Amino acid sequence: MAKKKNPTEDTDLGDEQKLSLEEAMSELASIVSGMESGKETLDESLAQFERGMKLLRVCHSKLDVAAQRIEIVTQMSPDGEV
Repeated sequence: MAKKKNPTEDTDLGDEQKLSLEEAMSELASIVSGMESGKETLDESLAQFERGMKLLRVCHSKLDVAAQRIEIVTQMSPDGEV
């Protein structure tokens, strides 16, 4: 049986992973606006959808990392020891 891929894994994200969360979210918002306008062809819409899904995975990945860091910090003792 094939291994189910975790959608937040950093594999196959390429250059998108270099974007900050804010950059990825901004581009994603722009893609949504463009698709909602209905002015794009089907092929353009599909390409934008694919790009949007990659950006969404980047956002999830970055938020997961931030959540892990918060979890670590909140488990520190008063003197800063983990």
